[in-house]
Amino acid sequence: MDSQKFLLENGTAVAIGCFDGLHIGHKEVIQTAVNFAKKYSQKSVVFQIKRNSDLLLTSTETAEILCSWDVDEVVCRPLDAEFMNLSCDEFVKQYLCDFLNAKFVSVGYNFRFGKEAIGDVEMLKKLCNRCNIELCITPPVKVDGEIVSTTKLRKMLANGEDVLRYLGR
Repeated sequence: MDSQKFLLENGTAVAIGCFDGLHIGHKEVIQTAVNFAKKYSQKSVVFQIKRNSDLLLTSTETAEILCSWDVDEVVCRPLDAEFMNLSCDEFVKQYLCDFLNAKFVSVGYNFRFGKEAIGDVEMLKKLCNRCNIELCITPPVKVDGEIVSTTKLRKMLANGEDVLRYLGR
């Protein structure tokens, strides 16, 4: 993380997640931030937490898709020991308030954060309220009654199944 502040003028609308595969559930979370940013003349930011495991998309593919979704900026943060040891309060203060100047945050229903992933969407809601950040929690997106997830995508790909309905592209 650069010690410089990020985009301070009008604040940012931030979508947070791992976003591996960029499926239709991810698109819903991200599009919510993009729409808010456009409405309030802010920058839309995808704050992507990157795991070092087998990624479904390359950085270039991810950037191309996010650009096509009208995302203004992408900030990638490796899921390393330093990041994993941040408390929930530290994450919100350091990243959302100080670094990104977030005015709006969009996450999925199952978002976890902080040391030992102790933080959930209810905790994030309380911390965002303290910082005057509006929070949107996207409910699960389903296809044929099943929740769309990266885990589901991986299983389908491993079985040679068609995943286009889950990707929306």
